[in-house]
Amino acid sequence: MPIGMTDKEREAVDLIIRYGSMKEACMRTGIPMNTLNQRMIRLRVKAEKYRLWIKEFERLKLQLPTKYVA
Repeated sequence: MPIGMTDKEREAVDLIIRYGSMKEACMRTGIPMNTLNQRMIRLRVKAEKYRLWIKEFERLKLQLPTKYVA
C-alpha cells in the first residue's frame, strides 16, 4: 500500500478503476457518492502535500555540499 493511503482510500481508488467512474462504483457497491468523493478529496490533498514536500526537498538538496547528497 502506498505510504499515507488508508485502506478505505485504497478501496475507493480500486472501485473507481474497476467500474470506470465514481458514479458507477457507487451504484454497484451502494457506497454513497459523498463518501467516495470525500475519500478522493483526501487523497488529492495528500498527493499535493507530498508533491510540495518533494519539491522543497529537492530545493534544499541542491543547497547541500555534494559530499552530503547521495
